[in-house]
Amino acid sequence: MYAVGVLVRSPVQEARSSFYSLGGLKQLQAVMSPSSGTALRVKTKIINLITDLIELTATGDDTSLETWDDSVMSQFAAAALDMLGQAEELDGKEKALMAMRALLVRRGGAGRAALEEEGGEPVLREALTELDLLVD
Repeated sequence: MYAVGVLVRSPVQEARSSFYSLGGLKQLQAVMSPSSGTALRVKTKIINLITDLIELTATGDDTSLETWDDSVMSQFAAAALDMLGQAEELDGKEKALMAMRALLVRRGGAGRAALEEEGGEPVLREALTELDLLVD
């Protein structure tokens, strides 16, 4: 994960373009699936990378995506929701919530639509219930 993170976070636009065009987000999502057996630590690194990519793209610092494609936004939303649902530790849940916040703040209605299309409401309700139980 470290090597992938260094490449796609680098200032070299071609690295991110290649990552997106080769379906890098879908690959990250596959690694995060429950059946993959991936360690939570690695999943947390993946959601951090996704959050960074959202921020880069949303602030306009990343011109590797000529347009913000709905399918890419849906992949970001799905990855964050997967992490929120799968994370067993609060740190993982926090990172997933940060990624969703970035989608909502930086992409507004389109970010909200992507989260809704990926089934965000029930996942968020379940997470809030879990967090409420921890507080009580």
